[in-house]
Amino acid sequence: MSLIARAAGDDWFELKFVWGMLFALPFAYVSYSIHNSYLMAIILYVICWRAYEAGHGTFYGMNGYHDHNSETGKPRIQTLEKIFRPLYVWLGGDIMHPVYSWYMMGLKGFLIGLPLGWYALALAVLWPSAYWLGRRYEKSGAVAEYLSGMAAGTVILMAIGV
Repeated sequence: MSLIARAAGDDWFELKFVWGMLFALPFAYVSYSIHNSYLMAIILYVICWRAYEAGHGTFYGMNGYHDHNSETGKPRIQTLEKIFRPLYVWLGGDIMHPVYSWYMMGLKGFLIGLPLGWYALALAVLWPSAYWLGRRYEKSGAVAEYLSGMAAGTVILMAIGV
């Protein structure tokens, strides 16, 4: 899972789309073993895959909203932000505060882990923690991607009872 997460993050061989689909496959497999339903596994696979692909570039530094790639001068809004930023702001949150990054990355981890049932809550904590550790201590997006993949693999193992 770590290698797939890094491959997607760095777009190895320009196959980001494929890496994202591969990343979601173990989640779908475990989902099928939990629910014993192909339809449920497919639906949750799509949710996991799309959440993984949803983007987080404006907050993966874990220091609040920061558009480090804006080429047009217009602020980017990631896919997850289009849905969940209004709720965060409505609740009185400041998007420039580091808590915003934890909120968004936690939601991303939760949606990725949704096929695993309650274990999605573990990934909601581990996913942002992986980015926080990677970015704060190692100053490396690559380390953050490896750690987030490792967190995903760990939660999958927890769900299958290893």
